[in-house]
Amino acid sequence: MLQAARTPEVRTFCLLLITAGLLTCSSCAINSSSNPAPESVLATIHRTGGLLGADQTITYLRDGHYDIRWDSGNDAGRHEKGATPPDILTKLQQALGQTAALTETSYPPPPRSADAYRFQMEQAGRTFTWSNVSPGLPAPLSNLSGLFTLTAMLGQARSG
Repeated sequence: MLQAARTPEVRTFCLLLITAGLLTCSSCAINSSSNPAPESVLATIHRTGGLLGADQTITYLRDGHYDIRWDSGNDAGRHEKGATPPDILTKLQQALGQTAALTETSYPPPPRSADAYRFQMEQAGRTFTWSNVSPGLPAPLSNLSGLFTLTAMLGQARSG
């Protein structure tokens, strides 16, 4: 038995197992963090309101992953992580790049729009607030609203 453990094939197999175990443990340690390092964050968007009183936060990471947290309703305390599909990530990056050109940062909803979603995002030292029904809402913020909804649906589907 000891002689078999010394063969090159067995040593190679053992090294592969050890390496796979270390990679798995390191990725678990990275993914288990609830607060990603600031330099790894592409954007964090918080959404509240809507017909059912949503309270959700999505953090998009530069490596293409997202982290979504539900803070109210039946899903309160729920937390999902996943990979942002490449097309959504590309559109997100485009919309975020376009927000730099916006001169205004606040786009409130019109009066009597109780069921509207409200969004808040910090980016490049600026705080953007908007509603999905704001009159004159610029395309980048409208696009971010839609991408948030798509990502939230992905998070719902992951646990379903």
